[in-house]
Amino acid sequence: MEPVTTLAVAGISWIAATAMGGIAEGLADRTFVDTVRAIRERLPALARRPEGGDLARGLRQAQMRALEQVIRDYARERPFAGLGGGPNAFTQRALEFCRSAADQPVMIPHLQGDALLPLASLHADAGGVAAGATVMEGAVLAELAVALDGAPTPSGFAEHLRSGGRGTPRFVELFGIYFAEQVKTDDGFREVLHTGLLLQNAANLAALGDWLTQVEARFGGALARLESGVADLAAENRAGFAAVLEALAAEKGVPAAALRSILEKLGESAVHDEEILARLSAKADEYLALREQLSTLAKSTPNTSAVLSEGNQLLDAGDLDGARRLFADARATLRSTREQHARDEAALLAAEAGVDRLQLRYCEAADRYCEAERLVASFDPDAGFDYLCRRASTLLQHGEEFGDNVTLGEAISVWRQAVQLCARQNVPLDWATTQNNLANALWTLGERESGTSRLEEAVAAYRVALEEFTRERVPLDWATVQNNLGTAFQTLGGRESGTLRLEEAVAAYCAALEERTRERVPLDWAMTQNNLGNALQTLGERESGTSRLEEAVAAYRAALEELTRERVPLDWATTQNNLGNALTTLGERESGTSRLEEAVAAYRAALEERTRMRVPLYWAMTQNNLGSALWTLGEREGSTARLEEAVAAYHAALEERTRERVPLNWAATQNNLGAVLKTLGERDSGTARLEKAVIAYRAALEEYTRKRAPLVWALIQNNLGATLRTLGERESGTARLEEAVAAYRAALEERTRERVPLHWAATQNNLGRALQILGERANDSARLEDAVKSLHAATQTFEASGADYYAALARSNLKQAQRLLDSATATDDQPANSPDGESAPLTRGP
Repeated sequence: MEPVTTLAVAGISWIAATAMGGIAEGLADRTFVDTVRAIRERLPALARRPEGGDLARGLRQAQMRALEQVIRDYARERPFAGLGGGPNAFTQRALEFCRSAADQPVMIPHLQGDALLPLASLHADAGGVAAGATVMEGAVLAELAVALDGAPTPSGFAEHLRSGGRGTPRFVELFGIYFAEQVKTDDGFREVLHTGLLLQNAANLAALGDWLTQVEARFGGALARLESGVADLAAENRAGFAAVLEALAAEKGVPAAALRSILEKLGESAVHDEEILARLSAKADEYLALREQLSTLAKSTPNTSAVLSEGNQLLDAGDLDGARRLFADARATLRSTREQHARDEAALLAAEAGVDRLQLRYCEAADRYCEAERLVASFDPDAGFDYLCRRASTLLQHGEEFGDNVTLGEAISVWRQAVQLCARQNVPLDWATTQNNLANALWTLGERESGTSRLEEAVAAYRVALEEFTRERVPLDWATVQNNLGTAFQTLGGRESGTLRLEEAVAAYCAALEERTRERVPLDWAMTQNNLGNALQTLGERESGTSRLEEAVAAYRAALEELTRERVPLDWATTQNNLGNALTTLGERESGTSRLEEAVAAYRAALEERTRMRVPLYWAMTQNNLGSALWTLGEREGSTARLEEAVAAYHAALEERTRERVPLNWAATQNNLGAVLKTLGERDSGTARLEKAVIAYRAALEEYTRKRAPLVWALIQNNLGATLRTLGERESGTARLEEAVAAYRAALEERTRERVPLHWAATQNNLGRALQILGERANDSARLEDAVKSLHAATQTFEASGADYYAALARSNLKQAQRLLDSATATDDQPANSPDGESAPLTRGP
């Protein structure tokens, strides 16, 4: 049916044209009569205010859809409670209200009466302040407050509704958009609306009525004759068509009322008379096929049988439009039910996944989140995105806890997919959250791989996240990403020879602590204190003094005040492990054993929570670190039992630290195993332990290349040289000693005095010892002079750095070399000492 506005304009135009051209030849055309009659019949209806459920329903749905979009936009633009968090209670309850209220066929007060007219113009003036907008906004907020039943409305929401957000439209603009959709898609709504629009110009309607009265007065006689003639002709046609229709209905077994409705549609479509019978016959066949289809469906789909039966009755009665509306409404109801069922099933899948996670069955949980996403993504993209993120987080947790790099790769892929789905311009904070989470996954896998590309990607992702997570906008989220960025810098710094990345890490952690205060977020503050301790410890290992190491110990102990075993057992264990690392490094630089004993106690405490079954790679890491502390204690105490414990700890670590899974960590433990085997070999009479130590060092160098990790490569070269020197001392030839000198000199290419003074001094001491032995055996004063130079340089550096234990060893070696040089051919049987087994950069991890 045409809108009344179109009918009126078309009718008036046609009347005018006919009147001007003469109506004599047009009297046989029924359109003129029908048009005048239609306009005349519709005018009385236009004098009444429209009422009806179509208008109320259409406006209500447009209103609730607009309110729902405003709520979602508001929730996205506000920071989450945590970076992985979801909508708060207000968001959930407000969205539930929108969904339930949209289907209530109630005309709310602010959409009745005179308020209807200005609402019709909202879409045309979406950018301005439309009439009635303030009234409607206030009423919507009031109704929402009642629905929340006492729950507070967040500050800023009302302003967001009235003014919009960053890049998001305000409520009245959204209402205009959805209002226009109702006009396009809802016939009943559109009809009543257009009637209302005509009422806005009552003067024009009055003029239209007057004009039509004049037309009828002028052409009344002709119209009467025309109507009479057309009526007679129509009666004859109707009689003929009625006979044909009855015969066809009897022949096909189709109700006459149904055929009559089809015939009317054929007439409205201007089908030629000679084609009507054939077309009507074909439509009768279609009708029978449809009836058969509906009967079959009624049997196979019992839930819809009542609707299908009612539809058949409407078809038989000839109410084709009614049947179509019935089926469309039923389908809409089923779709709504199906979507709700899908939501419910997805929620149950998520609940199952939660149970799976409690049982450490992360892969099964991720599969359930994937299925939940598939169920809802097509009609509820926000819920689908939430399940996608849960899936990625679960895959990441599995990869972290079980050392599964393949699953970590899957987590990265899913987070990349989430980044693509999250539009920065629409939901900038969600986009930044997703970038942070992607960076976390990249860092986790990058930490295990030998290269640095994943770590560099992580740094880049953290930095783009900070473009939206500004300190002014979301201070705690800004601090979280600063903390994470510091961790990535620290890991990169551990693989590079300089200290720039480590200094950047310290700066990032300190920045995070400006907002992550103990009073505000005690656990986050403690975690950042732990991370700061890690960076300070690594810097302290590369510097000659102990101030950074002491700062690291203080940071770890501060963290443990909040990271208690009862509250966060795994985080407590991690911090205990890290405290052990710093104490071990301090103990290596002191002459006593108290720091080392403290370190062993810290590692053993950590292993009470870091079990192999629970976190296999972290268990292996702490086993490795415990081995290093035991090895250093065994060296100091002269205890073989401590050294054997260290060997056992390293072998345990290598059961999980495989070359395929974590190549660099595997190489680090191989180095450390070589060191303790060397110490044991020095105490044995044979060379078997020493030969095993050489094998372990050379295995470590297969992964720790000079290009990949220059300082670590130099450390292993130093340790290899020490073992070869000890073997050379037990053999009559000089081949092993020459290999040792070559290894030490290779190490010094990266272990420079400026870069790592203490490690440089250790290698100088070791080189001096090897040169001393070679000079002694060959009675070569040049070798002895080189030995004295190296040992003198080592002694000076150790003394300047306050490394008293190592300084004493180096002085002893220097005195012996000097005596040999002075006597040239004399032999001194005094045993030499060496700090050649240090492996601080390799032994420990967070």
